[in-house]
Amino acid sequence: MTNKLTAGTLPNPPTGGILWQIHRYLNESEMPEYRYRQIVCALQQGIEYFREVKELPKSLREK
Repeated sequence: MTNKLTAGTLPNPPTGGILWQIHRYLNESEMPEYRYRQIVCALQQGIEYFREVKELPKSLREK
């Protein structure tokens, strides 16, 4: 059985891209690692705005 939050995500995104910037921001904000995986999964599903990612807390969606 594949874990929905880890399937197809990069544990260490390549530097310089948007995924790296998101990963760095979350680390600097002391967010748990699973928040990054939630965002990557949402991007893979085609979300356009972070406010659409209902798995994220409202405070993070509004940043």
